[in-house]
Amino acid sequence: MSRRVRALLTLTLLASCTTPSTTSATPTATSQSSEARSSTAPPTLSASASPAFQDLKVIATGGARGDHALVVQTSSSSTGGVASKVTIWDVPLDGSTPLQVVTYTRVGSPYTDFDVMSLSRQLSSDGRYLVLSEPIDVAGHGLAIVDLVAGSARRIPIEGIANQPCWSPDGDRIAYRGADIGSVFTKDTGVWVVGAAGGPARQVATSDIAAGSGATLIYGWTDTRNVLYQQHGLHVVDSTTGSVMSIPGALTGNTIATREKRPSVALILDDAAPQAMVGHVEVRDTVSSPGRVVAHYGPTEGTFLTDPRWRPGNDEILLFYAFGQGVAERHELVIVDSTAGTRRTIATPAYVRSAAWSADGQQIIYASLTELRVRNADGSNDHVVFHPVPAASSDTALIIGIAALAPH
Repeated sequence: MSRRVRALLTLTLLASCTTPSTTSATPTATSQSSEARSSTAPPTLSASASPAFQDLKVIATGGARGDHALVVQTSSSSTGGVASKVTIWDVPLDGSTPLQVVTYTRVGSPYTDFDVMSLSRQLSSDGRYLVLSEPIDVAGHGLAIVDLVAGSARRIPIEGIANQPCWSPDGDRIAYRGADIGSVFTKDTGVWVVGAAGGPARQVATSDIAAGSGATLIYGWTDTRNVLYQQHGLHVVDSTTGSVMSIPGALTGNTIATREKRPSVALILDDAAPQAMVGHVEVRDTVSSPGRVVAHYGPTEGTFLTDPRWRPGNDEILLFYAFGQGVAERHELVIVDSTAGTRRTIATPAYVRSAAWSADGQQIIYASLTELRVRNADGSNDHVVFHPVPAASSDTALIIGIAALAPH
């Protein structure tokens, strides 16, 4: 992977973990109509805090809502500082009033270095439970398991740093990147797995990354046993036996999607060409089987494709172009048919920061940093359903991640 693409990959992965920069946008709550938007106050959270974390508050959804999305926003003071308020919203796709379901303060520290907020990996397969890493600060160690339906939370104690958590497809285990805090630098310790109910954590892949020089990147579970990660190359570790297999190719961006049906894996790989920003999308029956190229990107785009999502009940893959320093700004969604290899694009009003299919695959949910939009799978009926709400009048609020949910 070229140095430029590697730098952009790091920027893409860490963007959701850093304090957002100041912007001139003034986000507001979105209710059922644009006229009511400015006068309707957002729902507030319950005053009762979870006993697991001093600053984590959770409110029950009851699980009875229609198709909806989880939206993560950060809100930080324009006067600077290392702390930001993280709020997770339950946003109905029909445009009705969004509901705050989780809020906590995130403080920059060695515990949050190299962390990644990836809702599609942090949600259990049934959409009920969300795993959070270090939701407050260095006062506590471990992971928080949030029950979105009941409105409760519990803690899984873990010694040392635990971040980049990923829920296994069967809901039984959580993989995470581990690290130890030394006297000067943190030391990466590789891939760990812990039971969703708690208990002893187990190291399944070691790390030879020197202290203070980087971290293992976990891309998620490829099935109920294997975890895909990057550490001096791409690897898969069997969480039961600890057996590690090296996988040819270099991933680009947030770049893997899995499902049960074959082809089960969609990957975006850097071609290591002389030009920067050259790569392709391929599908595989398993992560280690031969791949079939279904789309390319090249220097004419000035950026790279990222974050593939399988369409439920269909062989299409949803992608968008990376956005950030050093890359071109492209206002479009890209949909690739993994069987036919055909490709279609849908123009968007602005850059795309995150995207997902609705639970039934009939709609596309996508967001810039300042608004969440929904449209039909064919691109029609595009409209705004949510704007982030600052925690205080002096704050700037930005959307940093989304995931689709179905009614429980």
